[in-house]
Amino acid sequence: MIRNEDNSKDAIGALCDSGNFDAAIEALAREIANAPLNARLWARMGWCKFSKRDFRGAIPDFTKALSLKPGGATTLYFRARSWEEIGELANAVADYSESLKIKPRADAFIARGLIYKYSNRTTEAASDFESALQLEPDNEVAASLLR
Repeated sequence: MIRNEDNSKDAIGALCDSGNFDAAIEALAREIANAPLNARLWARMGWCKFSKRDFRGAIPDFTKALSLKPGGATTLYFRARSWEEIGELANAVADYSESLKIKPRADAFIARGLIYKYSNRTTEAASDFESALQLEPDNEVAASLLR
């Protein structure tokens, strides 16, 4: 038998998958009211807000998720992207860096490298693009950024 919690998670996932982020956010708010210490719910709330381009709204949710369960590389990555979208580049670099310590991924190296590149930190940018290529040797974006 499937528990009600599992049904609720599936329903929220279906709302997110269909792009109905407002309904997903409402459902998540109800879930969070019942389980306020559930880091995964907070991270999902942040992701829904991120997906609807509410970056300022996503950041506190990602932060709450990380306070409940530190070290979530994906949560850090999406908080970094949110910081970047609102122009808080120092915070974005800090979160990308922390995320990369936990789980290196090419897209995070590229994102951080682009911030470095446009901040005229070319040596650090090149290092990040090279790191992305070490993880994904066929990554055309990283290769083109090194040219």
